[in-house]
Amino acid sequence: MLFSPRGGFAYSVNNGLVIRGGVGLFTDLYPGFLADRFITNLPNVSSFTVAGSTGNDNIPIAPGTSLNGVVDGFSQAGASNTALHNLFASGGTYNSIKAALAPIPFARPNFNSVDTNVRNPKYLEWNLMVEKSIGSRNSLALNYVGNHGYDLFTPNQGLNTFCVADPVNGPICLPGASLPTVRPDNRFSNVGEISNSGYSNYDGLTATFTRRLTHGAAGGRLTTLTLTSLDTLSNGGLLPYSTQTGGDSFRTQFDPYSLRHPNYGNSDYDFRHSLSATYFYELPFKSQNHFMNAAIGGWGFSQTIFYRSGEPFSVYISGSAYGLTSGTNARILVDYLGGPSTCTDPRHQCFTTTTFAATSTQTNFGNVSRNFFRGPHYANTDFSIFKSFQIRESGMGFTLVADAFNVFKPPELCKSDPQRC
Repeated sequence: MLFSPRGGFAYSVNNGLVIRGGVGLFTDLYPGFLADRFITNLPNVSSFTVAGSTGNDNIPIAPGTSLNGVVDGFSQAGASNTALHNLFASGGTYNSIKAALAPIPFARPNFNSVDTNVRNPKYLEWNLMVEKSIGSRNSLALNYVGNHGYDLFTPNQGLNTFCVADPVNGPICLPGASLPTVRPDNRFSNVGEISNSGYSNYDGLTATFTRRLTHGAAGGRLTTLTLTSLDTLSNGGLLPYSTQTGGDSFRTQFDPYSLRHPNYGNSDYDFRHSLSATYFYELPFKSQNHFMNAAIGGWGFSQTIFYRSGEPFSVYISGSAYGLTSGTNARILVDYLGGPSTCTDPRHQCFTTTTFAATSTQTNFGNVSRNFFRGPHYANTDFSIFKSFQIRESGMGFTLVADAFNVFKPPELCKSDPQRC
């Protein structure tokens, strides 16, 4: 049983002024596929991440190939799986299984876990709305909405992560990351856990002006939205919000020992400002003459307009550049040195070499939060024109409509920049 109290109120002040509000606690159900994490664990099923040995990071991929005595990754994972399951039941250890498999390198198995106390994600939501009628056909509404999410799921795939020193150039580990220099548990490769440590905060203000239809003449609605949406991981923490590029949506904790920084930042869907408008207008041309009225009457047009600010994204590099080992999807946000944080190029090719710190000088998981940067804005408008016909003898009618989409987007722009069309 989940405790989910909620309540609301509505109060009519006077002269068309109404105040509404509410607050409530809402819960979500944890997905059943969390149990799948245990299916791919010993002793039943095992998963392997094949990594290159020191001085030989080029792992052969094609089946049946080898490089410097190292067989391809598929054969290595298959042989490791066979040796593990054959010897584990008889009390085999990491060292004995590794020795039995030689000269093929033994790929350590991965291990997945879920926190022992799994809780349902919860969201405390509230809103306050003020609506005022203006005359008999117009109204203006201001609505503030906020929520705070907690007990949200957070995958941490770096519990067995450590830094490997470069035998030639010296240590390349992150000095400011406080990571161990040896593997915490030598029996496994990647060790991940899902916990309820995530949280989120949202504040949004919506202003809506509405004009109701008059005698077939005009009507429409204009809505603007300003919001701030922050979280540690978006979309519940388990599924990506976007799969376009690696910097659009993350599903894991960057620093294995710190969730707030750099994970807590703009949500993947934090489109800070947006505007939408629709209107309908019927031309007031009429004639007493039946044939003339059929020609000039019944014409009208409508339009929709939409605008939103840019999508947030992150700039990162692979953790292998810093010697990070045994961390699935290990990524490090770059150190931002200054300059523009908004990129108008949809391919994000607008930063220079002075925007970020050099790889050799960075000592942390990044000095800016996740989704610190912004992509180009998006704008679109669709236009429709219509002509209504009335059949006097039957009392019926029909309407012809012509629609145009992306009215102000020239074809050459759409060819060179399809994401903005």
